[in-house]
Amino acid sequence: MKKLRPLFTFTISLLFSAHIYAQDMTADATGYFDGKPFGWATCSDVNGTPYNLDGGNRSDNPQTIVLYSNGIDDRNTILNAIAAYDIIILDGSAGEFIISSSMDITGGHCNKTIIGRNKATLRTEWYISPELKKVLEEANLGQYSSSSGTGGTLSNGKEVSEACELHTRQTIIDYTGDAKETYRKSGIFIMDTSNENIIIRNIIFKGPGSVDVGGNDLISNNGATHVWIDHCEFIDGMDGCLDSGKREGSEQFVTYSWNKFHYTDRSFSHPLPCGVGWNKGYLQYITYAYCIWGDGCAGRLPQADWVYIHLLNNYHYCSGNYGAMTVNANSHALVEGNYAESSVNSPFKAGNYSDLYYLARDNYGQGKYYNKTNTDISLEVPYEYAFIAVDSVPIVLQAPHGAGATLDDSTPTTGLSPTICSPTNYDNRTFNIMGQEIAPTTRGLVIRNGKKLFITE
Repeated sequence: MKKLRPLFTFTISLLFSAHIYAQDMTADATGYFDGKPFGWATCSDVNGTPYNLDGGNRSDNPQTIVLYSNGIDDRNTILNAIAAYDIIILDGSAGEFIISSSMDITGGHCNKTIIGRNKATLRTEWYISPELKKVLEEANLGQYSSSSGTGGTLSNGKEVSEACELHTRQTIIDYTGDAKETYRKSGIFIMDTSNENIIIRNIIFKGPGSVDVGGNDLISNNGATHVWIDHCEFIDGMDGCLDSGKREGSEQFVTYSWNKFHYTDRSFSHPLPCGVGWNKGYLQYITYAYCIWGDGCAGRLPQADWVYIHLLNNYHYCSGNYGAMTVNANSHALVEGNYAESSVNSPFKAGNYSDLYYLARDNYGQGKYYNKTNTDISLEVPYEYAFIAVDSVPIVLQAPHGAGATLDDSTPTTGLSPTICSPTNYDNRTFNIMGQEIAPTTRGLVIRNGKKLFITE
């Protein structure tokens, strides 16, 4: 861990906070994180009262399972594992995990860690093929309005409020013959207000391609609190990649760190990865730190309302976009150390609202928002964090172990002491403490048939 030096401290209403400054550059991003959760997700209230965010790692021997892809449809296996175990390790060595439709992990599943290794990838079974994309392009869908009230009725009887979505969905129905529109469920995880203390790390999420059909996100956090999503990569979400909010009547505390968002030529329209907040009447406290928004991202990078948001050391190189970080009504925003390439349009936009307060400082490429505020109230946050000198942000975030699913088994990230319980036939096979299969003659601490053994000879 790189040696960090305190830059300043401050006190607000008996609240102590520390802002830590990482001064020198590094060839490896591990100098800027210690594998522990941080940010708003680790707070219980606006004053920073600590919350024990451990993702279920609460005992000497949490119930742990290692999953490998079956190459067909892994949806039910993963859902069953989430229901039964504390720590779910997804091992990508057998190939990508195929998900036939979004996995609804609602229903009170709390205290869970889902972590990947060996380039674990969760991908949607359905995707926009080159042939379908050509059909969509030839339909000239850009001529239709995206305003509510301009839509109509699909051939399957479903009402759609926007004309563009209406004609897009009808084009896909006509091409695929899928009147039930099952493809619209092509996402990965859905969480709601019954979920709490959730960690998701080091996983690649690969969607079908963005398209304006009101479909599912790769991850929809519809109200889960004390959630840390870290070192993940999000590609080609259908609607959003990581949308977050909707915890009405209760506060929500989340951190999204070291993640990467981008789109490929599979996507067609609506490449808007990160909508935050949305609903009135509640507040979300959210940290976006050390994230990259890259190729193909058009807007919502992120877009937020009804939030207290900390935008820290993020990097945007999404040329051709129309807007990047956008904060709207009833929001407090601390925007610091973010780096935008010169090709990025509107790197930060503050809406024209009387209840919007922002403090922008030490940013690069943010135009008038390099160093600017519209308030004299404090917008500091009640937790410690590492601050990367803004000139170093692109280097650090793209370095080894930087943004994306870049962690490896040698990086101290979870502190797990797992018991391996495989859903397939792994009887009498031997694993090390990190869950890697090893020779049965290996000496030392090993795991065999779900039990830890110390082999001396």
